[in-house]
Amino acid sequence: MRANLRHKSTGSTGSSRSWVWLVMALLCVVALIDACTDQKDTKGPTFPAGQTGVVNQVFLFPTPGPGGDQITITVVAQSANGRPAEGRDVFMTTTAGRFSNGQSQISGVTDAGGQFSTTLSCDGTNASTVSALVEGFLKTVSVCSAASGATGATGP
Repeated sequence: MRANLRHKSTGSTGSSRSWVWLVMALLCVVALIDACTDQKDTKGPTFPAGQTGVVNQVFLFPTPGPGGDQITITVVAQSANGRPAEGRDVFMTTTAGRFSNGQSQISGVTDAGGQFSTTLSCDGTNASTVSALVEGFLKTVSVCSAASGATGATGP
């Protein structure tokens, strides 16, 4: 009373399933390759405004200002991949002189290029240390010293 179960091989059913899976896998690979290489130029993807990642680099650039005793100070904020960090809060202070708002501190927001600029009026021959804070990154620069002139700068 023993029943013997035997599988009847149809021959083509097993091999056709293998071909279907192989074709599906190849189509997926082709679709992925096409999606990854569908770039119109070599710059890579662009980011919508405000989506440039976390700020990890902040620079201060003092340049001659509109007046003889003035300096334009530009803060540049960048993300880890070097892209401009747009829309980031910037807080600046100075130990001597006044910013364009007439105060010893000023705040603003970085533009599409990741930059915020203001003018500092030097206070006589007193050296001034300007500090800029952007998302936890603090940078300082010394300006307005008699040794370096109104446009001179030292520091990082």
